[in-house]
Amino acid sequence: MFHRRKDAKLITGLSQINRMFPYIMRDKIGSQVYVPLKLYMDNAVDFVKQKSIEHGSRDFSYFDILVAGVMRAIAQKPQLNRFIKGRHYYQRRDLSATFIVKKKLTEEDEERQAIIKFEPSDNFEDYSRKLRKAINDMRTMEEDDEEKIMKVILTMPTPIVNLVTRFIMKLDDWGLMPSFLSESDGMHTSIYIANLGSIGFDDAPFHHIYEWGTGSVFLTFGRLHKERIFSKDGTESVRHVMNAGVTIDERISEGIFYANAIRLFKKYVEHPQLLDEEPELPDLWEKMKEPGKTIHLKR
Repeated sequence: MFHRRKDAKLITGLSQINRMFPYIMRDKIGSQVYVPLKLYMDNAVDFVKQKSIEHGSRDFSYFDILVAGVMRAIAQKPQLNRFIKGRHYYQRRDLSATFIVKKKLTEEDEERQAIIKFEPSDNFEDYSRKLRKAINDMRTMEEDDEEKIMKVILTMPTPIVNLVTRFIMKLDDWGLMPSFLSESDGMHTSIYIANLGSIGFDDAPFHHIYEWGTGSVFLTFGRLHKERIFSKDGTESVRHVMNAGVTIDERISEGIFYANAIRLFKKYVEHPQLLDEEPELPDLWEKMKEPGKTIHLKR
């Protein structure tokens, strides 16, 4: 019963060093690695303009490209879709993302978490359409399921709230967390994304990964702006640039995999026309559809 989950499959066949990581690095905070990125957005600027012309609307944005790019990279590099709970490794069944939505960009307006599930085969317009729907839903909804659950918990005395949250975290470790809690919780997704450009940041401060939940990756990015760039031969040019920061739980994979996955993300953002193409997906996604609650990795 323990270590079997509805949202993921237990991973077996890992190397001995990987299996030891959760015991010697016992939490996410102590296992974080940070990757700064400078994204060149000249093609993205043209891509958004072209899409808007084709569809006669202005519903496409750079946020769509960032989200589509990172989700396509996770779909093709599914080790990023792993997490650790109760010292065990799991492969997430879905491809999902969380980000903050505010009705108005004011200090008084409350933040709300939008949770979106994608398909690994989605193309750019699929991502964009699902993003628009999620943002509109969050801005028009009076109260979401997560807020209702927190409201109930926070009616209790502080010591009881402390006990309840610890108990829920332990249930999550055992794979026994009720689905109505995990499915409405923004920290139980593949990646958490923060658009800091929307509040005026050019830079992208790194963000920690939350101990609560199953997310192993956090992406931040700043505002699109222009910078003077010098090439290796000394040539100067002015380019559209966006700074990004990626935080990863290093235990879920290894350095060469992270490097390849981040290069793939950068490739999609800097050449977004590739997001219109059908992706080549690893057979792991088909294996995840097969019966059983365990997936064995062949070495």
